[in-house]
Amino acid sequence: MTVDAHIDTPWIMTKYGVFDLQDKQSLSMVDFPRMKIGGLQAAIFALYLSDALQDAVGPQKASDLINQQIAALKFQPGCTIVDCTADAILVLQTRQVPIFLGLEGGRLIHGDLARLSELRRKGVRYLTITHNRNTDWADSATDIRYHGGLTRFGGEVVQEANSLGVLLDISHASDETAQAVMGNSTEPVIASHSGCRSLLNHPRNLSDNLIRALVRTGGVIHIPFARRFIGPKASGIADHIDHVVQLVGNANHVGIGSDLDGAEMVNGIHDVSCWRTAVSLEKRGYSVDDINAIMGGNTLWVLS
Repeated sequence: MTVDAHIDTPWIMTKYGVFDLQDKQSLSMVDFPRMKIGGLQAAIFALYLSDALQDAVGPQKASDLINQQIAALKFQPGCTIVDCTADAILVLQTRQVPIFLGLEGGRLIHGDLARLSELRRKGVRYLTITHNRNTDWADSATDIRYHGGLTRFGGEVVQEANSLGVLLDISHASDETAQAVMGNSTEPVIASHSGCRSLLNHPRNLSDNLIRALVRTGGVIHIPFARRFIGPKASGIADHIDHVVQLVGNANHVGIGSDLDGAEMVNGIHDVSCWRTAVSLEKRGYSVDDINAIMGGNTLWVLS
């Protein structure tokens, strides 16, 4: 099964209104017919609200909007929200699109572990620790360092996520916060959409040391299609995959997290219909087993 670990379509649905994902939408890069064309069978849809909108509406309304995103996906024809790999396999056999849920940005739990538990009951499988701004308990890669990693409450978030079966996602987190998350987590840690900093020096990308630390947790780094993280050329996607594989010695800890609907894509990637062709690994000598692992198997393993 092919799996994309990070698609931002729920945010597009909030910005422009709920639409039918069975039809091609000019405002979105993603719908189910184009997923089929692109060879993408399953995806994690990231629940997200901009910081500006959160500031404007406040915590309760922000929670309501996230709940509306979940409801909009739940009642979309052609897909089923799933909780684990076994469920995704069963749903795929019914010709439905299996959709996992992630929550992009720890600010959206509003400093309340009960809210994280509630979102887990609604199907959320990963928590992106921060977004572009710090939270009250963790530092972002793109904000002024304030906490130096995690606060005590941040450590409690990590422990609660572990107990609930919510994967911790260090994309967007500062280096210190990422290290603290990995040091406190007893479960695999992921990066849902991050490139390699040694190939493109962006604070959102992971250093080699962070990639090695993530692998030691048993986790997976997911390479995006976003030009700001891998450069303008589509070949950069495979370059970043290559770097991870060579760095850690195998293909068991790298996947795809395109960031479709969340960023400007590399040249030649217009929408999800280009998904499979964006990752040209056959020409680089990868085995069928390794390609299957990168295109979804590794992500399914960490979700299982």
